[in-house]
Amino acid sequence: MGRYFLLVPLLLFASGCQVRPASAEAPEIAPVPVAPAVPCVVSSAVADIGTKEQWENGGPRVDEYLRSVKLGTGFYWCAAFAHAKHRECGIVLEPAREFASALRFSKENVVFRRGQETDTVGAPGYVYTMNYGKGKGHIGIEESEDEDFITGIEGNTNDGGSRNGNGVYRRVRDKQTIWTVNNYLND
Repeated sequence: MGRYFLLVPLLLFASGCQVRPASAEAPEIAPVPVAPAVPCVVSSAVADIGTKEQWENGGPRVDEYLRSVKLGTGFYWCAAFAHAKHRECGIVLEPAREFASALRFSKENVVFRRGQETDTVGAPGYVYTMNYGKGKGHIGIEESEDEDFITGIEGNTNDGGSRNGNGVYRRVRDKQTIWTVNNYLND
């Protein structure tokens, strides 16, 4: 064990390190910028990009999303996808069956509603809703945003942005089409 104590000063000397006395003042160190943590809801949603229906509004993974809101195969599932991603991250939204509707997500924890003047409407992990009238809507999980657009992960959409598509996709939405942005994260 004694030879290790001799080796440390030798290694410090050989590497050019200087040992300062305890009373010496330490130099100021510039802080290292830390990237913001990606919310679990976003990581979970991103991991599912590429999930596809095996039949209309159904399939093994799609049916898991639907079960999170107590529905079976065959229903529109964009809101069930958002609900399931929150549940996977320990955020339980109850009563679960109500969250089968995209417009249900728009009712609470509103941080932005169409018509408000602001450049930033949300943050990664927030949900955004679109309202097509007569109870029809669509929902996504925000991944990022810029001045004009929100990039999000959406279930039950397609390359064209349909509200009844065939899988999980990354979509870019014009902020003018967003009805609400809502924060259901536990932050």
